[in-house]
Amino acid sequence: MDRISEEKAMGQRTVLLDREIFERESVTAAAHTFSRHFRIEIDTSKPSAWVVHLTPLQDSGLDDKACPERPFENEVLDQQVRLDLAKRTDPLRQRIVEMAFAPAIAALGKSKK
Repeated sequence: MDRISEEKAMGQRTVLLDREIFERESVTAAAHTFSRHFRIEIDTSKPSAWVVHLTPLQDSGLDDKACPERPFENEVLDQQVRLDLAKRTDPLRQRIVEMAFAPAIAALGKSKK
């Protein structure tokens, strides 16, 4: 039995994710979320896509017919939206932190004089 046939017999599923849309961080965060129930292999050899192989763990309680592709894709999308929002709102977040700590920094400056 070749590797591909062996993997299909083990219930392995494959998800392709466009690298132009999804960052490595969103893919690895989603992989971490699913790692309790699946062995996850992220193949980076394709220049245009992340190739993610999901194989149910034997002690996960899932059978070989489990269909994780859609939930995994949704989790990657959620993680990517989180990253995009963080990038977009980072200047505002930085400004809020500066304003919140400005009185304490000013007080420290006065006490050193």
